[in-house]
Amino acid sequence: MSQDLAIGVWSVVSPFIAAGLAAWLGYYFGVKKKQEELLVSEKFERLKTLSEGIANLEYYCEVRIREERGSDIGPSLERLSKDAPQSTLQHAEHLHRILKDAMLFLSAHARQEIRALIDQVWRVADMELKVAADPTLASELSALDSYTDLAAKAETCIETLHHEARSSSK
Repeated sequence: MSQDLAIGVWSVVSPFIAAGLAAWLGYYFGVKKKQEELLVSEKFERLKTLSEGIANLEYYCEVRIREERGSDIGPSLERLSKDAPQSTLQHAEHLHRILKDAMLFLSAHARQEIRALIDQVWRVADMELKVAADPTLASELSALDSYTDLAAKAETCIETLHHEARSSSK
């Protein structure tokens, strides 16, 4: 009799337990999925900001390369957005700030690549300041090569960011 009572109670209670467990699991996994979606969305936003900063640097280098070659035709600083950095030093500071903001979302390899880019931007900014202080150094320091190398490194970093974005979407 007590066994029949236990089976009877269990047959009445078990659907409620199953429904409660299903609801809890649905809620738990729904929250986890939403958290993951928000994290991926935030990562893409940070990668986009970083990519835009690097693309602005690459465009700036193209302008400087054109100027160093003495060409009147090609990209110009006027085409940069008003918010974009207008000097190598400003680019270095800007990239440093947005890298700090995006560090959480980048792989170790991407952080290393972008830090190397920023170090290279600082070196070019230092070169510009030295040439501005002593124009005789211009013949010793090749600005054209510096900007060309910097643009190539920026392109490499953009490719790294694209790889980061693709790996996030999987």
